Amino acid sequence: MRTWVAAFAALSVGSAYQVDYEHYRPIKEYIAGFGVMAARTAS
Repeated sequence: MRTWVAAFAALSVGSAYQVDYEHYRPIKEYIAGFGVMAARTAS
């Protein structure tokens, strides 16, 4: 989660961005989850 915040903060300094893909799946056995996000600069 912190990595996403840092990455999107860095993207916003350069220009506007758009999230193209996001996925999250909780893993109850590990009391955690798995997530993926992809973003690009907005045209």
